[in-house]
Amino acid sequence: MILTKRNLLAAFAALAASPAFAQTNGALDLTATEGLGRAYRTANPNADLAPLRAALAGGLDHGLEAVRARVRADFRASRVFTYRGWRLSETEAQLCALLA
Repeated sequence: MILTKRNLLAAFAALAASPAFAQTNGALDLTATEGLGRAYRTANPNADLAPLRAALAGGLDHGLEAVRARVRADFRASRVFTYRGWRLSETEAQLCALLA
């Protein structure tokens, strides 16, 4: 996987949504990601995050592939969320919302 901002964001959010994150004791600073997630939840208070959480339940490798597929589908369907100049897919924004 190429290390881009988008891949890093997805990986951090997926990791933080996993049970393994609880074992890091806050070693990762995800303040910006959490801020983005709070903004998404404010803009979309009725968003259903359960399907995304279920996609991540298959483990990090399988979960990230499912997330990437959802991100591609979001962009094809123009399902985007804009935050402070970042244009994210709904799935990417929902990943951050899982943290918030």
